[in-house]
Amino acid sequence: MCLYATDNLRGWTGLHLAEEVSARYGVECKVENDAICALKGELRFYPDLTDVTMLTFGTGVGGASLVNGEILRGRNFDAARWGHVSLYPNGRACSCGRRGCAEAYLSASAILTHTRRKLPVKNGEELFELYKKGTKEAVGAVMSFASDLNLFLSMIRTALSPQLILLGGGLMNAREEIEKLIHDRLDIAFARLGNRAGIYGAAFGL
Repeated sequence: MCLYATDNLRGWTGLHLAEEVSARYGVECKVENDAICALKGELRFYPDLTDVTMLTFGTGVGGASLVNGEILRGRNFDAARWGHVSLYPNGRACSCGRRGCAEAYLSASAILTHTRRKLPVKNGEELFELYKKGTKEAVGAVMSFASDLNLFLSMIRTALSPQLILLGGGLMNAREEIEKLIHDRLDIAFARLGNRAGIYGAAFGL
């Protein structure tokens, strides 16, 4: 059962998701965190690694971490809810009810909300196209995103020292531009399965 859902999934609080899907489609259904599914999908390419963090940047910011060969779950899973770690104490309001969360700065929704105050962009793809053209407002928005992303990656390195940090989700379709803005790229890789990593991770077996 979904115990609590933010506005990203409005109306989901109290929803018995597996039961709903099973009843609708007549198949057995299991429920898993989407970032964990994405991590499982990508780990097929890194069978020898034991410490990997997966980050997904889309409507929100998701995260999952493999530590000593085990995916963090249960009480330890709070340590992998990367979208809701505090980047800036008393910063922007987040959909979770707290302030300053990574999601409030690094999700596509947050970036577009704040960019549209100065520039009427439709989506992340258009924003990065304008950035490449040198549009002032787009450059400012992307550079602010890059600063926050580098801070975020530094926090994860400090907390877990993963062998690899994987970046996925729809926002990472702008990989060519984003990769150039990351200060330390030695432990960074982009999801090979792209925005479909979670689908493959679920298909590989829950």
